[in-house]
Amino acid sequence: MSAYRIRASDRWWFSRCRRAWDFRAAGRQNYEPVPPRVPGVAAEIVLQRAIQDALAVYYFPGMWDWDRSIVRPLVLQAWAKAGGTDASVLENYFSWAPTVDRFTPLQVSSDVEVAIPDPFAEGRDLGTEQGERVYYVDRIDLLAVDEEEQLWMVQHRVVDGDWPDEDLLRLDDRSVLWCWAWELYTLSPTPVTGVVHNLFAPDGSFKRIPVALDRAELTSAGLRVGIEAIEMLDAGLRVYPAPAPDICVSCPFRAPCVAMNRGEDPIPLLDTGFRKRPDDALEEGRLGGASWGLGRGAA
Repeated sequence: MSAYRIRASDRWWFSRCRRAWDFRAAGRQNYEPVPPRVPGVAAEIVLQRAIQDALAVYYFPGMWDWDRSIVRPLVLQAWAKAGGTDASVLENYFSWAPTVDRFTPLQVSSDVEVAIPDPFAEGRDLGTEQGERVYYVDRIDLLAVDEEEQLWMVQHRVVDGDWPDEDLLRLDDRSVLWCWAWELYTLSPTPVTGVVHNLFAPDGSFKRIPVALDRAELTSAGLRVGIEAIEMLDAGLRVYPAPAPDICVSCPFRAPCVAMNRGEDPIPLLDTGFRKRPDDALEEGRLGGASWGLGRGAA
């Protein structure tokens, strides 16, 4: 590889189960399940993807000024294509969103890839022993500008249980890193103010909570990414499982992991149920991946 890429999902698995991370990370074994995916995936995961894909169309900057009656059928198509079933969730959102949308969308479903700064050497980026640059990679749901010309990230998120409070949302590392990565990615002189959490409950209710972030919070998140990257690149890193019902229930690598715990060879299971993930590629025709809004604040 010409570069070593750390996805947001890699960080999630690395912090929860290093064996699952070792199976799936692009810089490690790089396995993914062969479709159809193993059973046991929570309905909330399907709902999360369907909401993200549908709202990428709803907030597409090029159609933001269109009559919503024209946009709605396109949103519903994206919803169904992503596996969404009960469209009443979207219909309710169509009525609720105009009462709280106080921003202009600039970009939707945007990929960011930034070199990770060395947390222990100012002015230098991390690299592998082979001289490859180390990048942090993720996809942002929505970048918007509010009525006061402030930039905000907007995260569409399914919540299982009670609505989270502001302190808990402030600890959502992934959305904080959207702000950190975007500023590095664009070198924009305009800082990102924070994250608007656009929350969905499985029962079809909604809530929106803005969380303003200060410079220290963004800097701290960037340092954590750098420290984790150094650990991931350590040739002497120990890889071990961390069994827990709430983690294992949605892990596609359950079968090979159980085999290893029994002292068995996992390769036959990996050869039949998994494949090496192909290189990341641009998704031809993906709506919103590189479209900027042309309204107020876009420049």
